[in-house]
Amino acid sequence: MAAGSLGLLANRSITAAAGPAPQLPARGEYIVRNGYVLTMDPKLGDIPQGDVHVRDGAIVAVGPNLGAPGAEVIDACTMIVQSAHPNNVDTVFVDGRIFKRHGQLTAIDVGRVMRRAALSAERAARADQQR
Repeated sequence: MAAGSLGLLANRSITAAAGPAPQLPARGEYIVRNGYVLTMDPKLGDIPQGDVHVRDGAIVAVGPNLGAPGAEVIDACTMIVQSAHPNNVDTVFVDGRIFKRHGQLTAIDVGRVMRRAALSAERAARADQQR
């Protein structure tokens, strides 16, 4: 499966981008295990008790009982998991709030998030230099 983003319809963060995504740093490796996986792939269909393996922000595998030694495990047994590229996602709801509608972010001020992230990175760099 090609690179994509992962939407968890639970109390997890949603990553969505309007337009081309900037190059992001490595994000690590994790596996969302044992959720009800909704795929966009007609060959796979929906997978009850399925897994989604993500490495550095890209979906590398979707299926039941995936092996991912060393990956952080997210127990999704009570979650619906959808794997898709952000550009293919029209609407995103989290806890009843709309975060993306008609392909546009509604509840996230991307500029503000980017400014706060830059400030946090600067603070972390200063703190690291003081060690």
